[in-house]
Amino acid sequence: MPINGTEIVRGIGMNDDKQSSEKDSYYYYRLGDEYLSKKEYQNAIKYLIISLKIAIHYKTYEKLYECYNGINQKDMARQFLTLAYNTNPKSDKVSFIYAKALIKENELDKAKEILLEILKRNPSYKQVKIPHEKLDIV
Repeated sequence: MPINGTEIVRGIGMNDDKQSSEKDSYYYYRLGDEYLSKKEYQNAIKYLIISLKIAIHYKTYEKLYECYNGINQKDMARQFLTLAYNTNPKSDKVSFIYAKALIKENELDKAKEILLEILKRNPSYKQVKIPHEKLDIV
């Protein structure tokens, strides 16, 4: 069953509708990103969720992945990473992070497929330096 970002956001239960109607999604995204850069994960999550309630964007899902990873909530982190990838599978950065997560979960065929797509789009993408013997990409 595909992961539904709206249901996850609703399930977290942060209702700041008054605040969200006064500012746009990007405002809350930037605020969340600022807290994330300070490793204030709970505050970052709060504002990123508000941003998502206004407008869905893969970068917001990616930042939530970083937040939940930072507080060691791996299941939530993985859900937001999957949402980021599913929302924009053409983002090289998100695709690469997602492929690395798949490798850790031993889903090597899917990881290889994603890494090859990155290289097809962007042959000079420097991050794709996974040991070739592990995935047999070359």
